Amino acid sequence: MRAFIAGATGATGQMFVPEARRAGLELVAQVRPQSANKYSGPPEPRLFELTDADALDAAMTGCDVVVSMVGTMRKRFGTGDTYQRSDIDSAQQLVDSAKRVGVKRFILLGALGTSTVPGPYYDAKRAAEAIVVNSGLVYTLVRPSALFRDDRDGALPGWMASVEAMPELADQLKNVLPIPVRVVARAMVRIARDNLHRNAIVVGRDLWPLGVPF
Repeated sequence: MRAFIAGATGATGQMFVPEARRAGLELVAQVRPQSANKYSGPPEPRLFELTDADALDAAMTGCDVVVSMVGTMRKRFGTGDTYQRSDIDSAQQLVDSAKRVGVKRFILLGALGTSTVPGPYYDAKRAAEAIVVNSGLVYTLVRPSALFRDDRDGALPGWMASVEAMPELADQLKNVLPIPVRVVARAMVRIARDNLHRNAIVVGRDLWPLGVPF
């Protein structure tokens, strides 16, 4: 299984790359030249902008799945990022390249609340998801709740065991609990490697059980 990765220098991407290697995925990691110092391989990154269609097609050729963790926040606007460029345009560029070179699957990292929460951040997430869903590719939309860094294995909080006897409540709690970045990264690796959750939206109750160590 060969996966093309966009967003490898972000918080989730930095966790995804080593977890993917542990899981046996072959990776092609695209990195913007100005972000090269944030990337920790192997593999060696492919340094180019997503606006470079020729470089993008060449790097994506032969891959089985595209995994996009590209996105931004308002606090990064001072560096030139915008929701249009980082969330929406990147989704379109990656989808277009995947279709040109014959990649059939696309996994997109988004956010819980994309279907319902108003505001520019969620508007951008909705637009990016629509590009992927309407592309004709087999898609998986990953929507975690608030992310946080945790160097532990990311097991469910101990008190969760007391509500497991009430599955509907447990599921809702798993959807909204803050979730470690490492759990989301591992879950996305499993989705890519094992061809899971085809044409589906994946939320917390799906991510927690997939986020156990390899």
